[in-house]
Amino acid sequence: MSISKLLTAATLVVLNSVVAQEKVSETFSSSRIINGHSNEVLKKKELEFRIEHRFGDVAGTNGGVQNFYGFDNASDVRFAFEYGISDKFMTGIGRSKGTGTPYKSLLDGFLKYKILEQKTKGKMPISLTAVTSGFLSYAKASTDVSQVNHYPKFAHRMAYSAQLIVSRKFGSRASIALLPTLVHRNYV
Repeated sequence: MSISKLLTAATLVVLNSVVAQEKVSETFSSSRIINGHSNEVLKKKELEFRIEHRFGDVAGTNGGVQNFYGFDNASDVRFAFEYGISDKFMTGIGRSKGTGTPYKSLLDGFLKYKILEQKTKGKMPISLTAVTSGFLSYAKASTDVSQVNHYPKFAHRMAYSAQLIVSRKFGSRASIALLPTLVHRNYV
């Protein structure tokens, strides 16, 4: 191998490692921030089974040490499968029982796409991710017209949301996210 080919190969390896280091990774350590979405997406062909909990009163009149700060009174559980279609695009489906609200027996699905990735050295100061979700209640409809789960039409069982996640990682220990969200319910 000639010296010029060797230098070209070494230069390409160095440039490739520099470009790879420009992307900021793991703004958050998961695709979720508690029960909400983060800017992170699953890697291509990665499948995740999630069990998420919403807990009871943490520190109010029904909270505190007597119910272990809400852990003893789980108010809802969501089971879901989430899958990375590509390194920037993922989808998921889930089911929640919907305790504590008139919206019960909920199915949900979402699509999530990472539009921009934060880069080092000021080239791209933020990450931007879009999420769109759909929800369907398959609970028995109420006959009481004043109830939110009356559902005169099948379409009234559905709700939708769209969200942009703007996030930034500051060093190795701090990240921040802003999540403007639009929710539409077919039956108000």
